[in-house]
Amino acid sequence: TKQLKIRLNYDSAKPNESMDYMAFDRNGKKLLAKERVAACRDTDFVRLEPCDHAEQEIVTAEDGTMTASCKYCGRVGEVFTIAFEPGEGKGVAFTRAVTPEVDYELPDGSVFESPDGVKKLVGWKIGGDLYAPKAKFHVTQDCTAVAQWTTTWASLQQYISESTGTTRIYLSNDVVATDQDTTLVVPTGKDVKLFMEGHSINRNVTEACVDGTVIRVEGSLDIRDHSDAKNGCITGGNSSQNAGGIYVADGGKLRLFGAQISQNYAAKGGGVYVERGGSFDLTSGTVRQNFAQGGGGIFLEGGTCTLTGGDVVDNRATDSHGGGIFVNGGDLQMTRGEIVDNAANKWGAGVMVQSGTFAASLGYIQRNAAGAYGGGIYVSK
Repeated sequence: TKQLKIRLNYDSAKPNESMDYMAFDRNGKKLLAKERVAACRDTDFVRLEPCDHAEQEIVTAEDGTMTASCKYCGRVGEVFTIAFEPGEGKGVAFTRAVTPEVDYELPDGSVFESPDGVKKLVGWKIGGDLYAPKAKFHVTQDCTAVAQWTTTWASLQQYISESTGTTRIYLSNDVVATDQDTTLVVPTGKDVKLFMEGHSINRNVTEACVDGTVIRVEGSLDIRDHSDAKNGCITGGNSSQNAGGIYVADGGKLRLFGAQISQNYAAKGGGVYVERGGSFDLTSGTVRQNFAQGGGGIFLEGGTCTLTGGDVVDNRATDSHGGGIFVNGGDLQMTRGEIVDNAANKWGAGVMVQSGTFAASLGYIQRNAAGAYGGGIYVSK
């Protein structure tokens, strides 16, 4: 029998006991640990590289202890467990065995169900840190990962779009738009009751743009707030056209109960813009501190608005008329509520009636300031 020589080639320093290695044959195939190799002549048959332990087999002994054996170098190492819990979500907790040599990819949102259909998995709380879904996590000890759920801008829109019948949405966190998000839309045929519960929906637009409105209502939207402070808020809209806060389209119905529409900006209708065929009922709550060139609080462009309570307060028409409300071919009815502390650069600080109708039986219109005429009300000829 001829004696053959197999030479080992290695890419780093000479192998030593402190480093694990994996082997490759002359064709570049990775060899398993303890795999037999054959040669028919002297050859540079095997090369060595430091092993990254990327593929390991976890073995459970009879006593329940687990070890990990590397497929390529044979090294036996530690095994840790990550216990995954649904938090407020729905599903059964489960455990994964992992090794410290390779970073573990945390699961996405498919492993548990949303607690209410609208919230999405935003991360895993491990110790005191929050890790995003599918993030790489380096395990150094047994630990628990608890699912963290929240309502995002995209998940809120998805839930509204997929809703059937009368749909109730209860916010448990502030919802803030990113640069990639667009106006929330309540489509035709949808009936949504949105419970703010002290939280805000913030469009977060710093510079005026065409798509700067917070919400567009084509179907039906009730906005309610059962929190003690009633400070749930539609805010952060900044439109270069109509409606900073809420645009009520033809056929759309908006009702406000005990929440705020505040700190929005637009060319017309800083807080709310109602086009022909749309309606806005202000029963309680506040349209406050909104800004527009005309119609700082509310702009009626042929639509209808009914005040049976609530306040239109401290809004500004920065370049023309209607600090609180601008009526242009629409119908404004007031049976209760307040229109106070609004201001207009020109006419009609409280209410400006360009055309259309305005009827008031009860309520207060006071302390409004116009740059020209009609501190309280101005009716155009």
